[in-house]
Amino acid sequence: MELSKLKALFKSAGVLLVEVENIDDPDESGALCVVGTVDEYLAAVKALSIPVVFVHAEKLLEEDFRYSAVEDAAVLQADVDPDTDIEEYDLCDVNPELFTFKQHVGSVGLFTLFAALPPKGIAYVLENEWWTRFHQSQYAAIAGIERRIAEE
Repeated sequence: MELSKLKALFKSAGVLLVEVENIDDPDESGALCVVGTVDEYLAAVKALSIPVVFVHAEKLLEEDFRYSAVEDAAVLQADVDPDTDIEEYDLCDVNPELFTFKQHVGSVGLFTLFAALPPKGIAYVLENEWWTRFHQSQYAAIAGIERRIAEE
């Protein structure tokens, strides 16, 4: 689904959909995550008289096809010498299946919706099928790299 269609859907129901730069992970924030369709989520929002829903659109980026074996957090924690060359991997070299997802770079793969409802709020995650498949392939590639590193 596209953001414009999502906004039109909410507008037609009298609910303002506001795009934001980030939304906390619903699992970590304690929000109630609605299971079902976006229409069912919207029905719940309407039934609860919530006038505004926030949405974060996550896009597939070129950097999602690269992986560094050492995370930035480890460098900041001085676990790794910051002057050390950190090897970066092209995940498409590791898992060629990832090439098929290059066509989606710049496209929204995941929408996270959040409606404030004290004390927790209600959330909904709308994920494109290709986004799910991309992350499965990405995870497989990263797991393969980490296995090779561990064996060295």
